Amino acid sequence: MSSENGHEKRATRIELQDRIVVETRLEAVAPSATVEQFEFEVVGIVEDAESAAQYAVCYSERADEFIVTNEIGELLEDETLAQEILGDFLDQAADTEEEDT
Repeated sequence: MSSENGHEKRATRIELQDRIVVETRLEAVAPSATVEQFEFEVVGIVEDAESAAQYAVCYSERADEFIVTNEIGELLEDETLAQEILGDFLDQAADTEEEDT
């Protein structure tokens, strides 16, 4: 995760508006291949009522994509859980928009 002053640090707990940098490289490409970096901003924090676990929903304008991380900024490996968290977040955001109009 990068902070506003450009220094990188390991997150202890994700907060709204934090930024996470994700590096991607195609596995089939040689290790010397160019690595792409995408910056994601934390746009929502979701808490699981049963376990009290917290997840961060992050969005990248450049990639036009959402990701879901655990409370310290690590990508979730369970894609089904990530999709469920993202779906709940987007439904809640849509409900909020409807109430505001």
